[in-house]
Amino acid sequence: MTSKINKVIGDFLKKEFIPFFGTEAIKFLSLDFDTESETYNKLLEHLSQKYDETYVNIAKKRSPRKTPKKDEEADVDLTYEEYAEKQEKNPDDLLCSWIFGRGDKANKHCARVIINKDIWSEKHITDYEVRCDKCKRNNSEKANATNKGRYLKIKIGNQVKGTPTPGVSLPESENDVPSMHSITGLKEGVVSPTPENFLAGQDTGNVTPTKAKKRKSPEKLKIKKTKHGAKDGYTDYRSSQKINGYYILVRKNHEEDEFTFGGKFENEDDFDDTLYIQGVIKLDEDDLSELEKYSYKYKYCGASKKKSPEIPEIPDLDDEEENVDEDENVDDLLAGLDVN
Repeated sequence: MTSKINKVIGDFLKKEFIPFFGTEAIKFLSLDFDTESETYNKLLEHLSQKYDETYVNIAKKRSPRKTPKKDEEADVDLTYEEYAEKQEKNPDDLLCSWIFGRGDKANKHCARVIINKDIWSEKHITDYEVRCDKCKRNNSEKANATNKGRYLKIKIGNQVKGTPTPGVSLPESENDVPSMHSITGLKEGVVSPTPENFLAGQDTGNVTPTKAKKRKSPEKLKIKKTKHGAKDGYTDYRSSQKINGYYILVRKNHEEDEFTFGGKFENEDDFDDTLYIQGVIKLDEDDLSELEKYSYKYKYCGASKKKSPEIPEIPDLDDEEENVDEDENVDDLLAGLDVN
């Protein structure tokens, strides 16, 4: 963009000012030719040529600006295989052993050549704590333990017997490294499930991925706070959507800091009532089955009153008269019998 602007400005100056200079030169020097003569045109050509030689051609000959290097070393941020190859080609060099854990460089080895080799002890090298100036901030106790665990995972995944660090070997027994099984995720007696083990028919003690049961993460239930739900020891909410046709009461216990299902609202109009608890009824089996996908437990906390028992139906007056007539017929029948 800048070069285009410069070119436009240069062309404008050349077009406007060279004729101006030519005309003024004729006037100032009292030359015996005018602007219509061939001599004047030659003067303009001469000025134009000198302008190009002085300004345009010099600008073209200027060397382009050098772009700064992004990194002092191009052979950095390598995969494990590239890292090992670099160390093999340069056995006298000490490389930064930091492995990036996230971002674009995740699982890549820094692999920068360490300049101040003398400050790093054999233990630093063995425990993969060697850091370059760019990675020296990753040298805390926690970061070093994490980095060591990453190298152990590489060993298990690739069955590597040694490291690219000269004169250093990975620990061969769990006694050499604390909590090796906890770091790798393998139990004692379980063989690393590498392709070589499976092809050899060796029992690794692990369940194959096709037989392993996948655990689903619990879903999150969207809730809304009830109008009078804030209490001293708890706060009541209701589900944002219906479950099996009802809105669910959700209670948060402040002391235990947990959510539980407390029942379901029998009537939607009870949400904003101060006695909303009286409208909460128990969940049935279908409700509980539908709510299994959420992580909350069920603790009924409603106070819905049971319905009053049904009042016996009072017989109509006509029914009583029919019963009286039937009794009279029975008396007449008994009177007509010969009791002797």
